[in-house]
Amino acid sequence: MKIVYIAGLGHSGSTILDMAMGCNEQIVGLGEVLQVLKATADELETTYNSLRCSCGQTFSQCDFWKGAKELLMVNSQRSLAKKYITLIDYFQAKYGPDMILLDSSKIVSDHVTALAKNHDVKIILLVRDIRSWCYSRHSRLKKNIFRLGLQWTRTTLGQLRYIKKNNLKYKLMGYEEIALYPEVMLKEICRFIGIAYHPDMLVPGNTHSHVVKGNVARGDNEKRKAILYDARWMTSLPIVFYSVLLFPFMFLNQKLVYSNFTRGETVAFGQAVDDFYLFGEAQKEQAQRMVVGRK
Repeated sequence: MKIVYIAGLGHSGSTILDMAMGCNEQIVGLGEVLQVLKATADELETTYNSLRCSCGQTFSQCDFWKGAKELLMVNSQRSLAKKYITLIDYFQAKYGPDMILLDSSKIVSDHVTALAKNHDVKIILLVRDIRSWCYSRHSRLKKNIFRLGLQWTRTTLGQLRYIKKNNLKYKLMGYEEIALYPEVMLKEICRFIGIAYHPDMLVPGNTHSHVVKGNVARGDNEKRKAILYDARWMTSLPIVFYSVLLFPFMFLNQKLVYSNFTRGETVAFGQAVDDFYLFGEAQKEQAQRMVVGRK
């Protein structure tokens, strides 16, 4: 069975990517599966019942989770790994062996390695621009910008090291790349997974994913209309003022976030790319050529 796992830091766009990928008829996204599996039987019966799934129903009424809930409650005392196996068995019974399970839990640990032993697991390591991520966390939590930069670096590099150490199949994707050029990047994700691209993926509201744990975008009709980039950090005076603190991390930021769109002689999307800018006419024209080439 194929399992696609979205890894990365929280607040990096995993929910909207989950929903967009869930518009593909070969994929069903389940949001942050680990959070559901870690819930106690009491939490599943109380707290989760009031949660709204991306399908529009509550957790207890959702076409997928209402059945999975009963199984998880019965097996609530079992280990996380065994509960995941129970969920996979239920998923396959409901959708068939050819449907791809998408998990956007983000945390990469031994449970992913265990899954890879029995399933075809492919990881999308989603990385958001350090300036945008730090702005988001600073504006909400008021944490020190430099310390946030350290957290971004340690977590991202830690996940990348773990993935490589355990020989897991992965694809590095920048949230900015996906948000600014969704068609190009979603086609590249489909190529990595080994499935056909479908234009419905550009409208997350078309999703048949069942996301109950994740960003509020799962229930926001405006945010579900398209994949749009939140560029508020670009006009934020605090982030501009403190951006000097993030300077030590900028080379790594460029390497991880814009690996598919970089200046210079680079191989992207299976072809050589020269002077490929993230912004500007040269980049726009190259992106358009890639879109045509993928059709």
